[in-house]
Amino acid sequence: MRLKTASPIEERVVGKYKVRTGMVTVSDGKSRPQPMRLHLSLDTLSLQREEVDNSEHKPAPLDSRERMVSVTRQKVGGLGLSIKGGSEHKLPILISRIFKGQAADETGKLFVGDAIIKGEYATHYRP
Repeated sequence: MRLKTASPIEERVVGKYKVRTGMVTVSDGKSRPQPMRLHLSLDTLSLQREEVDNSEHKPAPLDSRERMVSVTRQKVGGLGLSIKGGSEHKLPILISRIFKGQAADETGKLFVGDAIIKGEYATHYRP
């Protein structure tokens, strides 16, 4: 497997450990390189391929710096995203799916594999 950076690799400290994230292209040397999000911590290396919907696919930004995104919850469909990870798994909270046509998708600023660093004005609402 070959890795090539597609954007600068960011380094930040989480607790007392360094965590590196960024976009890379991955190839087995035989097939076409695929863009993937890299997450490297002390004991874990994860590569996440973005799910591709060819109808109106928005590519992930090559510049993976931290950014503020505001998503307003819709009455039907909520925020329109799924997450995975969390402190109980010793992983950052990552967006695992974005639902087409819903709030997160309509921002055009969120991508599968993005880490959620901080949530503001959030509540645990269950209808």
